Amino acid sequence: MTSLEGGPEPVVGLFALRTFRVSANGYLLPLSFTGADWARGTCIARCGRGHAAPADGCTCGIYSLRDLRDLRLQYWSARRLVTVVALEGQTVEGSKGWRSQAGRVVDVWTADGRHGLPTEQVELLRQHLPGVRFHTDLDRMLAAYPELVPARRPRSAAFARATRSWWSSLTRPRLPGARRAGLWAAAVAVLTAVLCVLAAGAAAVSAAVVMAQLAAVLLVLAVVVMLCESPTHMIALLATGASPPLLITPRRPALRLWRPASALLAAGTAASALMGQSIPAAGISTSVALWALLLGIERFMLALAPSSAPTPLGAARGAHPGLSDRRDWTPERLTSGERRRGRRGVVPVLITPPPPPSPTTGA
Repeated sequence: MTSLEGGPEPVVGLFALRTFRVSANGYLLPLSFTGADWARGTCIARCGRGHAAPADGCTCGIYSLRDLRDLRLQYWSARRLVTVVALEGQTVEGSKGWRSQAGRVVDVWTADGRHGLPTEQVELLRQHLPGVRFHTDLDRMLAAYPELVPARRPRSAAFARATRSWWSSLTRPRLPGARRAGLWAAAVAVLTAVLCVLAAGAAAVSAAVVMAQLAAVLLVLAVVVMLCESPTHMIALLATGASPPLLITPRRPALRLWRPASALLAAGTAASALMGQSIPAAGISTSVALWALLLGIERFMLALAPSSAPTPLGAARGAHPGLSDRRDWTPERLTSGERRRGRRGVVPVLITPPPPPSPTTGA
């Protein structure tokens, strides 16, 4: 392939990972739409905006990933079928992979057992992809491409890395800025004055007890927010060995709720001390200890998954491959979960591949 002037540089000898679905008659199907672009194991990207794909200011191109864990975290079909694709032509590198002008399937791995593709579909794939190597051992297939073998980050190493980060946050804490500390102190002073005025008419009620109860309510709210994401994140980490992205925890919900809770505890303690009321030292100490534990868990979860959101790769489901080329494209019709699981990754459509290029003869 030739490179267009002003575009990305062409590449040679670059390999990446992709996953596909399989049609009822044994052809590779892209994940985002139903078409015959990959039926022969090769594909050339075309952009509906009229320029050569890929381009720097556009999202066009053939998407592929360099890390098997990223592929499996984003696409469930990668647990059933993984291919190694040789990238050709112009290529744009991203944070997790590439967008290329053309791609060619060179290796295919299919899973065994009841979760893999049916045997007849694998045989049809072999017939439709002559010259492509098929594998039943994924590690052996990836061993031929050292740049694609994911760095060994077992669960123990991930937990050790998170523990070191958590301990570093304890030994070298980041103090709040002067503006935030001043606002917190002003809020405590105002709240203390208000409590002293209110407690003057109700001496039997301890301000520290009331503020500790309000802080406990905020603690329960923080626990509920953390439970929305932390258990599923830990289950995914233990099951796959890779940490999925976090969506709620990076916003630091426990830390955001601890700031008003700490102001309530400080104001209640100060008001009770000024009014000569009893201070529930045991209850306040327990509340502070629980808050410290929750903040430590939040910091530990952030160390396990530094990414705050998944990186979108590929077009949306059912998206059109290009406005200027409507050949062999039909909107995907989703089936129910039971029928999809029963087909074991086989899409109930028949694909008519484009005819192979006719050989040219010299004069």
